[in-house]
Amino acid sequence: MKKIITGFLLIILLSTQYPIIFASLQEQEAELDIKVRILEIFENRANVWNDFLLYDYESSEDLISRLEGYSTEPMISKDKLLFDQLIESPSSYERINKLNFHSLRVLRSKKDEVILKGDIVWEIGDPNNSYIEKATYKISLKRTDDKWYLSDYYISD
Repeated sequence: MKKIITGFLLIILLSTQYPIIFASLQEQEAELDIKVRILEIFENRANVWNDFLLYDYESSEDLISRLEGYSTEPMISKDKLLFDQLIESPSSYERINKLNFHSLRVLRSKKDEVILKGDIVWEIGDPNNSYIEKATYKISLKRTDDKWYLSDYYISD
């Protein structure tokens, strides 16, 4: 009788813990998907801006149309403003050769928005003369149609 009761209690215990374990695994998968997407976003944005520096764009619409696959407001408006400033008063901006995220972590997560904090290590310059910059950023992503887009990012304390 004790074996039956023990077995029954074990089954009840496992069945009550299964949803918690399953939810935890889903959360970890979602965070991994977000981290993969954020690297994709930043790499593609770097390529778009590098193309601007190397080949120029006819108008801000050309640049923005490429960035819209990875960004949403207010980032799009900030990108357009930066483009206009670069056209009005060109200055020396350098290519982004490579970037990596270090210690990327989720600070706050909602259904359609996530705020992350992490260190980005940038390799900047031309292949013969490059340097490394590292800064900590807060990054905001918003989800539209089951896809994450960069909403904003800025240097954090």
